[in-house]
Amino acid sequence: MLNVIARGLIILNAIARGLIILDVIARGLIIWDAIARGLIILDVIARGLIRLDVIAMALIRLDTIARGLITLDAIARGLIILNVIARGLIILDAIARGLIILDVFARGLIILDAIAMGLIILDDIARGLIILDALARGLIILDVIARGLIILDAIAKGLIILDAIARGLIRLDVIARGLIIVDAIARGLIILDVIY
Repeated sequence: MLNVIARGLIILNAIARGLIILDVIARGLIIWDAIARGLIILDVIARGLIRLDVIAMALIRLDTIARGLITLDAIARGLIILNVIARGLIILDAIARGLIILDVFARGLIILDAIAMGLIILDDIARGLIILDALARGLIILDVIARGLIILDAIAKGLIILDAIARGLIRLDVIARGLIIVDAIARGLIILDVIY
């Protein structure tokens, strides 16, 4: 009996050891299950990280696209600025053409002013010629007057000569009268001589 009980105890001991081993195995399996779950979690995290990496790459691509859009926006702004500059240059070109037209107009006005000055000079010359013509006419009149004076002088000289001739005639008349008186005296003397 005791032998049977001992064998039963041995069997029970073996069963107990087997149960302990099974418990250890079960605990190991629990640990492995926990490790497996951790690995699953890590796999999920890895997949999440992969997705995050994909998202990050997408964000990098989006950042690159955004930078490209910023570059395109800067280019567009530069083109707008260049368009504004081009319009300003067109306006400046129009202003320059207007200034050229104004310069041509100003040169034309200068030419017209020169022509006007030339006409003023010609008018002054014409007035001077009119004055010279008047002076010439005055000189002609003075020449006529001078000729008239010369004629008057000649007439005056002629009158002086006539006056001298008249005076000579008067003297001759006086002489004639004196001769008449002398002749009368002579006749009187003759008569007296006859009487005596």
